[in-house]
Amino acid sequence: VNCDNAVTIHDVALVMAYLDGVDHPEFNIKKADYDGDGYVYEEDGEAIADVVLSADAPSAIYWYTTPVAAGRYYGKEFALEQGVDAVVPLNLLSYSDEPYNAIQFDIKVPDGVFVNDITAGDVLAKHVFNYAQLDMNTYRVVAYTMDNSTFTTGDDVVANIDLMTTDVIEESARKIEICNAY
Repeated sequence: VNCDNAVTIHDVALVMAYLDGVDHPEFNIKKADYDGDGYVYEEDGEAIADVVLSADAPSAIYWYTTPVAAGRYYGKEFALEQGVDAVVPLNLLSYSDEPYNAIQFDIKVPDGVFVNDITAGDVLAKHVFNYAQLDMNTYRVVAYTMDNSTFTTGDDVVANIDLMTTDVIEESARKIEICNAY
């Protein structure tokens, strides 16, 4: 299996939908068989999600089938105190009626701020959230569901981002950016 940067959260969503009995014209069972054992299991989808965590940022060549998120993520207010965990509740505001069953995005944090954990919000108990640090200030997040259920939008918390800082952050740098959302 050639799992280069052409692998996206769209591939994970297709595998999980297939396992839930949903047929999709873009699904390719041979490519979905990550470990090459001749079958597609949940572990194949999880392995593809792990590849997405380290994939390059989107490009027109590889990401043409993965839609840009038709909406935006926003965090509610939070307080960040040096040396103490702070949880940022993250919401998804959708601009379309199209439901999402998988998402990926990058979080950019200022120097001295670190992501300790990312967990599903209360309304998304069946969703799996994984993240990886891409560089000193950027984290890739992938989230998908095992049963093809969709994400809620609006006031429901999609994810909880657990942050910590070891430094005093200058006021003008106190910003967390969500980008590359698919």
